[in-house]
Amino acid sequence: IHLDQPALLSFDALKSTGIAYYYDAWTSWTLEGSAGVIFSQAMYYGGQDKVVMLAAGDYLLTINNYNSANFEFRVRDAAGANALLPGTAVSGSLTPGNSTQLYRFDAIAGEQYIFKTSQSFSGYWRLIDPQGVEVANHSIYYNQDSVDIQSSGTYLLAISGDNTRVASQNYTFNLVAVVRKPAIPLNSTISDTITANGIHRYTLHLDQTTALAFDN
Repeated sequence: IHLDQPALLSFDALKSTGIAYYYDAWTSWTLEGSAGVIFSQAMYYGGQDKVVMLAAGDYLLTINNYNSANFEFRVRDAAGANALLPGTAVSGSLTPGNSTQLYRFDAIAGEQYIFKTSQSFSGYWRLIDPQGVEVANHSIYYNQDSVDIQSSGTYLLAISGDNTRVASQNYTFNLVAVVRKPAIPLNSTISDTITANGIHRYTLHLDQTTALAFDN
């Protein structure tokens, strides 16, 4: 693999035919650069597809297996990811079910986002920052707590199926920006409007232990 400039790459191990433990469990891949091994792991068992930031230069990708086995993979860069508009529901399909789909969006330091899913499947989602650092990695079964954005730039969201799944998997998610609101004044009425799937967060400060009634 030759890179003329730094790039954030996704190494997606996918397989559209049945995965046999005896043969496919031993299929592994290793990426090496001038500084040594960047990653080395199983392609279909016990590992997650890698997303790594690489400097300009030449790299060697090696596929290894003790047995005879078929394999499939693709290497994609962040520029080829689908544009994502936070706050808008996204639906898609992983075909085969162990593949990875990429989305990108711009974020500003200090923002917060929450990943909300309305369709669970066997897999996980990851968020990678502009430097290639993974800042979130969770099962896609449940909604997640907020992710704090530490640096401004383009972020990559990877939706990945479990690497032992072959049948296509559908998914629906929404990456929602948290709207931070002013501190709540006591004994006052708060009136506001929230968009569909929106999230507002208010702060509340008490100088001493106080009994409160939350009246909606």
